[in-house]
Amino acid sequence: MLKCEARNRALLAIKEDRIRNKQRKYNWHMSGNEENNIGISIPVASQPETSSKPPQNTALIQIHLSTGQAIREKFSPSTKFSIYLDERLEIESDDDDTDDDDDDSEAMMVVVKDM
Repeated sequence: MLKCEARNRALLAIKEDRIRNKQRKYNWHMSGNEENNIGISIPVASQPETSSKPPQNTALIQIHLSTGQAIREKFSPSTKFSIYLDERLEIESDDDDTDDDDDDSEAMMVVVKDM
């Protein structure tokens, strides 16, 4: 009985992983990106900046990948996005986070800062 239960959990985990992979590939295809490392779907485009001072009520989204790469983009409050990752996701809202030190963890981090 225990072997069957463990097998069923493993099969379910594999099925869920395949679904996530398909969703991630679909999102990359829809966003025009060729890579399959991480998928980001952004249905509402960010507004272009027209002045040197950023508009109020915008957020700076910063995504750190375990490869050391970082993605930064400014979004308006009405922007909606989904992020699909294979690894653990940490969300941080610390305005004092200016360090760029890389740790050895495999975690991917999303930093949201109010401008």
